[in-house]
This record gives sequence, C-alpha cells and structure tokens, in this order.
Amino acid sequence: MFKRWLFYRNLPAWMEDDHPMMKRELQRGYHRQRITNHWLRRVRWLSLVASALMLGIIGYTVMGMLRQDNPNMPFSQQVYSWQLVPLYIIHFLLFMGAFSLGLNTIHDQKRINTWEKIRVTSDGIRLIMWTRWAYLTFHHNALLLTVVYAVRVVMIGALLYDLTAFGGNYLRYLLLQSTPAVPHGLGVVLVGANITAGLLLPLSMLSLTSALSLLASTYFTQPILIWFAKITFTAVYFLIATALMLLVTSLYMETVYEGNSILAHQNIGIGGWFAAVGVTVYADWGASLLYLGFLGEHVWVNIPYGIWIGVGVLAVVMAQVILAEICLRIAVYRAERA
Repeated sequence: MFKRWLFYRNLPAWMEDDHPMMKRELQRGYHRQRITNHWLRRVRWLSLVASALMLGIIGYTVMGMLRQDNPNMPFSQQVYSWQLVPLYIIHFLLFMGAFSLGLNTIHDQKRINTWEKIRVTSDGIRLIMWTRWAYLTFHHNALLLTVVYAVRVVMIGALLYDLTAFGGNYLRYLLLQSTPAVPHGLGVVLVGANITAGLLLPLSMLSLTSALSLLASTYFTQPILIWFAKITFTAVYFLIATALMLLVTSLYMETVYEGNSILAHQNIGIGGWFAAVGVTVYADWGASLLYLGFLGEHVWVNIPYGIWIGVGVLAVVMAQVILAEICLRIAVYRAERA
C-alpha cells in the first residue's frame, strides 16, 4: 500500500506484487500469520484489541494529566499529548519486528533448502535480498505503519489549523521569538521542511533497519547466534529508546507546567541542536516536528537555530536512504560469497 502511494508508476519489477519473489514473500507472510485453530485466532484478535485499548488509555491518561491545569488545551496539544507515549511503543514494535524477521533471511532459505538453488540462479541473491527489504519495509507490520501515518496526518491538520490563530499571525509571532529570528517567508519554508521530515522519517528509519537486519543476517547464520543477536539488539535499543522517550516526555510536560525544565528560560547552546536532531532520528521524535506549540514556544526560543532542526532531520533522512542502499549492496556481496 505505502509503496504504491510513494512510487506508484516507478516500481522496479521485483517490488511488484505479481513478481515471483515478492509473491513468495507475501505468501510466506500470510502463512506465518495464518492460525488454523479457531480458538487461537480469537486469542490473537483479543490480544490486538487489548493492546490497542491499553495504548489508548495510556495516551488518554497523559492528556488528562495535562488538561487538569489547562482545561482549554488546544486541539493540536491534545493530539500531541495523546500520541506521545503510545507512538513510541508502536515504533519500537515496528522496528524490532522488521529487524527480527530480517535477521532470519539466510537461515530461513537454508532451512527450506532453497539457498543453493538461489545461488546458482542468475542475480538470484540480489533479487531475494532486495525483495525481502521491500517486504520488510512496506508490507510487514503494515498495520502499525498505517497507525503511525494516520497520527501524523491528524497532527498536520492540527498544525495547519494552528497557523490560523491570532488572525493568521501565529507563525510570525513564533518566528520573532526564535533564536535567531528569521523572515516570515523563510519560516514558512522551514515549517514545510518540518512537515516533510516528519512524514519521511518513519519510512527512512524502517528502510535502514531492514537493510541493517539483512546485512546482519550474513554474519549471524546459526540459530544460537541469531537469537543472541536478537536479544542483545532488542535490549540495547529498548534501553536507549526508553531513556530518550522518558527524556522527551518529561521535557515536554515540564515545559507545559513551566517548571524547572531544561528548556525553560535558558539557552542550552548549539549542542542542543545536535541533541534534538539525534533524539528526533533515533527515538522518532518526528511527531514533535508537527506540533508548533512545543517547537515554537520552547525549542526555537532556547536552542540556537532550533528552527532549522527540520532541515537537519531531512539531511539525516537522505543519509539514512544512502546508508540503507550501501548496507544492502554489502549484504548482497557477502551473501554471494557465503
């Protein structure tokens, strides 16, 4: 679905659903998800509904805490407060699912005795690697990716509505407070860069994660090593992502309450710009690029050149795309010699 939205008439043959390699990946994905036992199927759907309700309750609880002191909270702030924690959890599940499945690529082919047949086929290794990358990026966990983009679309709508505040001068007001102040025309372009970066970031991160998992599959081919890599990578990513999530969440709530926040009435230096870009990319703070209330009133004011964070994230997105292709080419090179 997403690949057709983005590249509808320019898809390589191996990305088409009717290509033999892609068709096999889709069928394998269907059989992995298919549960023949009716009772187990019900348990699966009940678990999905329970997880969705739990994430909704978490978001509503955070939003309720903030509304106690601000009953007239703007719609954009309500959306941002609601998605802040649940979206981090969804991103973790999305990226870990792609990495875990990609790490099994070569092992699965050897297990079903198709690896040697693929190796002797002309261009077979390259096709299977690129097809698996396309499957992991656009098809696997497509439901979670849909949720991520649905939230972003709502936030963009709220952002556009915010721009109508103060008689259409809300953006001018924010730009005058930024460090340094920028002209209104440039500010419109930079806000557009924020929106573009916020939309592209999930796909570029997922693309790089899929490519890295395929590269890792050429190093970890034994089941015990694969499980060790999965557990180690998941634990490290979870700890770092959780720390960043708590940092961003506490930072946002402190700025809302105007307490002793890191960003409250103090300039934290140019290092804060690189830190903000890093957090945005790693923990997908990209949704924060779509909330002007937090950016304009705190980040732009107290971080030098904070209004250029969207441009910095766009540069990182391009770097992720290039790095993903490099990782895939190295993975193909190693797999052909495995």
